[in-house]
Amino acid sequence: MLPGVVLALAAGQATPDHCRELSALAVELTVTARSGDLEAFLRHDIAFHALLLRASGNEMFAHLADAVGAVLTGRTEHHLMPHHPEPYAVALHREVADAVCAQDPAAAERAMRAIVAGALEEPAPTLGESA
Repeated sequence: MLPGVVLALAAGQATPDHCRELSALAVELTVTARSGDLEAFLRHDIAFHALLLRASGNEMFAHLADAVGAVLTGRTEHHLMPHHPEPYAVALHREVADAVCAQDPAAAERAMRAIVAGALEEPAPTLGESA
């Protein structure tokens, strides 16, 4: 859910501590997705995206963390999130983390665009079933 400029900045500005934390969050996302613990998955997802915003080194982007967290929370609370997060989406978070830590903004943006595209497609079956 982050624009390419944020990922480009994060890829250029991320510290080793940011990279360690991004990698740890990617692992936590994997573990909680497999277990179906959506509450923990949401916490880690919010932390992951907030960290990317902070890692950009841009205060304005860092202040968007609450808005991004609200979107992710709403998606979960309104049952627009699968009970078990899709493995491809979890793997894409790992790709974002790896690309940012490898200072590869293009790869980070590709992976994030795929996350967003998948998130936009996931609710369609749920919404269609309730109609």
